[in-house]
Amino acid sequence: MAGIQKDLGALNKFSTASRDVNIMDFDEAAADYAKIRAKVAANGGVPGIPTGIIAIDSNYTTGFAGGDLIVFLEWTGRGKSLLSELVCCRAWEMGHKPMIISLEMSPQKVRDRCYTILGSGLLANSSLAIGDINEDDFRTWSNTLDGPEFIVPEIDDGGFVTPNWVRSKIEQHRPGVVVLDYAQLAMDNAYSGDMTARMRNMSTEYKALAMAMDIPIILISSATPENGVASIKNPPIVEQVAWSRQLSYDSDLAIAVHRREESNIIELVGRKNRNGDLFAAYLDWDINNGIIKEIFEDLFDS
Repeated sequence: MAGIQKDLGALNKFSTASRDVNIMDFDEAAADYAKIRAKVAANGGVPGIPTGIIAIDSNYTTGFAGGDLIVFLEWTGRGKSLLSELVCCRAWEMGHKPMIISLEMSPQKVRDRCYTILGSGLLANSSLAIGDINEDDFRTWSNTLDGPEFIVPEIDDGGFVTPNWVRSKIEQHRPGVVVLDYAQLAMDNAYSGDMTARMRNMSTEYKALAMAMDIPIILISSATPENGVASIKNPPIVEQVAWSRQLSYDSDLAIAVHRREESNIIELVGRKNRNGDLFAAYLDWDINNGIIKEIFEDLFDS
């Protein structure tokens, strides 16, 4: 199967599907606008999925919409996975089915983090990790939750996650938003051995997948410091995406995620925004207990 997928991936560049649109067909345009209005009405005023973070939503005004490729970028261990889980939890609360494909954590660890976020102080992540819960309280809390499925696929040992594999999961579950955590651990459709070529291919392949499936895809990426340790004291810029800058070209929205050392403050900096202005947001995030507050001031002017 891996060999077949590799061969099919290599053939993708020779096969291009297209639908030609006559922009002077006003009947078709009116029908499209009617569909957009229906999405806006269903999603609380935007065609896509809002994050619930005011600084992001007020500048990326469409929400995370079908066809969007969103990049979360950070130095190692600064909170990019947490942000994707927060976005997915808030999407779930609004009735959208999320899917998180994690290549660095088990589905159970992703589940614990999401329960902690959804519980907002009721469930400590450290307690969930060792199964330390009161089952009656847990059942009572779970009965208060009402929403769609929340899918976290389990990756078989030795298997490769490619855009074609992700497409099969999208077709299977029909989620409203997809997260791939994270790009440098995944594979392109051609199974490229060279890391730069692999990242360049994945960038274009995931953008094409988001557009073909009409779904927002959040691609998490590590960053590469240019000047050693000193440069990782601040959020990365989009050009510092590891191995290939193609993600900086293909993404519709790029957010640098940065947690200050020995601090609960997570800084979110808009590095690219095709729909509006750049922005900065600050979250006071008690990670273990899932208590999150947005701070409306620049904490680091000094």
